[in-house]
Amino acid sequence: MKIKSYLAILVLIALIGGSGVRYLLSQGFDSVTHSTQVHADIVLWQKDFQRIMLDAPQYLVAADLVIGSGETYLSVGTLKKGTNVIHDIEYLIQTNVLLQDITPLKEIIEYAADINRYIQQVSDMPLSEGEYDSRYDFLNNLLVLYEPTAEKFADKVRSVGADIAVQVEANFTQLTQQKKNMYWYSLFIQSCFTLLVLLCWFWIYRKILQPITALRQSVEHFEYGGVFMPIQQGPKEIIQLSHSFSELADSLFFQASHDPLTKLFNRRAFNRSMGRFLDDLQETDDSHCLCFIDLDHFKTINDTCGHAAGDELLSLIAQLLESHVRASDLVARLGGDEFALLLYQCPLNRAQQVAESIRQAIQKFDYVWQGDTFHIGASIGITEVRNDSGLLEDILNAADIACMQAKVSGRNAVNVFDSAKDLVQQKRIEAMSVNDIKSALEFNRFELYWQGIEPLSQSATSGEHYEILLRMKDKTGGLISPALFMPLVERYRLGVQVDCWVVDHVFDWFVANPQALERLKLCSINLSGQSVGCSDLMVFIENKIKGLNFPFEKICFEITETVAITDFETATTFIQSLQSYGFRFALDDFGSGFSSFSYLKSMNFDYIKIDGSFVKDMLNNRFDWSVVKAIDEVAKASGKYTIAEFVESHEIAQELSRLGIDFAQGYHFYHPEPLAQKISMV
Repeated sequence: MKIKSYLAILVLIALIGGSGVRYLLSQGFDSVTHSTQVHADIVLWQKDFQRIMLDAPQYLVAADLVIGSGETYLSVGTLKKGTNVIHDIEYLIQTNVLLQDITPLKEIIEYAADINRYIQQVSDMPLSEGEYDSRYDFLNNLLVLYEPTAEKFADKVRSVGADIAVQVEANFTQLTQQKKNMYWYSLFIQSCFTLLVLLCWFWIYRKILQPITALRQSVEHFEYGGVFMPIQQGPKEIIQLSHSFSELADSLFFQASHDPLTKLFNRRAFNRSMGRFLDDLQETDDSHCLCFIDLDHFKTINDTCGHAAGDELLSLIAQLLESHVRASDLVARLGGDEFALLLYQCPLNRAQQVAESIRQAIQKFDYVWQGDTFHIGASIGITEVRNDSGLLEDILNAADIACMQAKVSGRNAVNVFDSAKDLVQQKRIEAMSVNDIKSALEFNRFELYWQGIEPLSQSATSGEHYEILLRMKDKTGGLISPALFMPLVERYRLGVQVDCWVVDHVFDWFVANPQALERLKLCSINLSGQSVGCSDLMVFIENKIKGLNFPFEKICFEITETVAITDFETATTFIQSLQSYGFRFALDDFGSGFSSFSYLKSMNFDYIKIDGSFVKDMLNNRFDWSVVKAIDEVAKASGKYTIAEFVESHEIAQELSRLGIDFAQGYHFYHPEPLAQKISMV
């Protein structure tokens, strides 16, 4: 046999072997790709069921409220939530890619349908006064029947969720092992084929081995954080697989570097971009600015309306932020309701203008959820970024401190980092502990201040009207602002103890100074949200006033709008109980979080205090002016007096008087003064 024949045979072997290798590898890679897609579908299916697991407790709580209390106005939303759960389960049954036995899903549907039937029975009950006893018995009996169904519903949802998690984990393990097996399988085929066609190595290398090696190297490069580069030459199947892997790599990179809700950069990607940016910054003298944004009152919306409302609001805020910056600027969601902006080649004064425009846009933003309109604010901290700004941690900490100081100063504000001022303030906050608060309560290191409230309209009653404010003394006798110690009071749930201290000392002061009590028209005392939701303060007040000859109608308790709306029923009970003694109530910071005019006719407040963030800029901001006017008109229509906060100029006071606002409070009229000195001032 001539050498050409041998060469021909070798070429034939190479051709046949090459076709076999291409077929085997393409089949293996197609199998891995298919398994990956199947796993992605399973994970999405699991995410859908996890959403149902989140909705189930809310649904049961809502159902308990309807059946237990008979509040039929809640039944529409509860029935709708139950129907949504049923529809979601039915959809999962139709698109089932995981469970072999769908009987548990059908049982969940049956239990949800039973719960809806119990709710429907409550909705169908008559509401006439003569049937209250029978209605009460009916609700008790219905609640007894409902509880086992609710428990089975919750148990079944948790059980199915646990089964799904186990199956998803097993599927992931199997997919990982399949990928490993595919790698070794491809390596084995290459080795065998290389030995078989040693004389045809050049053709094999150029047509098959080279594309496979390039694909493997690209995958390994991607695993170590590099960019996946798809191959452009080679068999069609491998090229298609390479591009499929490229698309998958792009998708994985996006998911790893972007927030899944807002599609903005996440904290990890933001920090990584900032690190690269600072490395490049060393060679330039350009000025840039970093902004931290923390949404005000977002938690209230999230807690009141659910995470779905909060998620939608975050997505809308993300779009708003992107619309206010350039394409070259970096926008990121750091987590929760916190965002960051890196403004490239932007001087500090321009960054302040951008931040202020964002703050105003967020303040004016009307968020509508299920027929209710909500408003939020934004506290923004700014720090300048230059080549001498220090390490990344220093810059991020500076922006964070500036943002925190914006919140401490009253929220809904823009604050520029001042190292000389903000670091000292930060150290004072960090140095303060819960023991300092407890020590101040034990050794009476709190001090009462007062700030007068001035009548503006003819309908406003005359007489001394002021609000009690609280200050704390440190161990050296220096005064500490509430902005520093009140966050600790709230964090460590000491609000009830502090409120009891204030109420106790205010009553004692008036008893000791009867002439001041005689001149008094109204004295306002702030209460924390923890006090409104706890019976301890109520018991304390009742014990304090027992046997006390005191004109209780001269004392007005202030609770914030956020507290009143978040726990409406508890706040209503608290207010009615104290009003039975003659005490009055004011709704503080009205307009800061909700368009809650409907609550004014449901809750018996005597005074409405308009949030100062709308008052202080009302002469320059038409939106703020309109909000103040609208609140006053609605308050007047419901027979309530209005008090404007943060009145700091004569021009604002004149405009408030022209609008018909009854009272004004602010530095234009009075600065806070120690209550102990008031008797000597009169």
